[in-house]
Amino acid sequence: MADYHQVKSGIQQGRLAPVYFFFGEETRPIDELIRELVTRATDPETRDFNCDILDAENADIDRVLAILSSFPMMADRRLVVLKSVEKLSSSEMEKLSARIESPVSSACLALTAGKIDRRKKFYAHLIGHSLWLECKPLYENQAVAWVKREMQDRGLPIRDEAAAFLVHTAGTSLNALTQEMDKLQTYAWDARDVDLATVLAVAGFSRNYNTWEFTDAVARKDAARALSILRRLLQNRQSPVGMLIDLARRMIQLLHIRLLLEERIPEAQILSHAGLKPFFARLYIGQARLFHAAELDEAIRILLRADQALKSGWMEPELVMTLVAHDLITGSRGNRFFF
Repeated sequence: MADYHQVKSGIQQGRLAPVYFFFGEETRPIDELIRELVTRATDPETRDFNCDILDAENADIDRVLAILSSFPMMADRRLVVLKSVEKLSSSEMEKLSARIESPVSSACLALTAGKIDRRKKFYAHLIGHSLWLECKPLYENQAVAWVKREMQDRGLPIRDEAAAFLVHTAGTSLNALTQEMDKLQTYAWDARDVDLATVLAVAGFSRNYNTWEFTDAVARKDAARALSILRRLLQNRQSPVGMLIDLARRMIQLLHIRLLLEERIPEAQILSHAGLKPFFARLYIGQARLFHAAELDEAIRILLRADQALKSGWMEPELVMTLVAHDLITGSRGNRFFF
């Protein structure tokens, strides 16, 4: 399997393979590589005559093969793109497989597909006779590295903690990350680099970040900020159940860290034990110091009772969430509603 950046670099430098096969659930890199092929494999002046982009769902495979075999017009090469080849019939797959075994020297064929079963004969054959790339959803660490490289390519480097926070809030979808990077580039066009403060300012408009911001305010025991954000989230119809889930996840993380602190485990080891990015691990260590272990254990029980109150419908969601924020932040058992 080729690497995305290697494939892209090869196309940009004119080192074109006769057959490409791009497939997987992450569609953005596939779309970008097809755009690169259109740009590099065809001349703008003759592109209308020598570039065909077809969809396998409604394309006649015989016509596709005929186009592939025809000589380019006033150019050295013809580009044929056939998308969604998983939608071909069995007989069409056989015809395409036969042609791929002996590619046309004057043509470049690019095939795309969504999620596939690579064990099937057709796909195994494509992989064996093409320059192929599987575009899987990225893990978080891969997404952080991708953001850093993409921002570097844009001429606007992003700092490690800022890239980690961007992925944490926007998720690992390349489409979502690209939208956030576009906003960052517009917002910080004259900056030397992108720091955490810039990401906070820009990514703060997303729903995921607001939920994280509320959870973070509770974990920092900042009651005024937590309640202010809570009102905004409820006005925007943010799910109270989703907020409880985020709070529970944070309290469990803080309890784990707090127990390690009480065992006098060195902070460097806690960073490893916590399984978090260094920026978030250090942030959570600071928050864990604000709670006793018993408080955090009680916090998890409070959240379970609040979840029951929400689902039973005997209290309004706004009241439930306000009391939850109060109970988690005050730390005083006698004044807690849900304990």
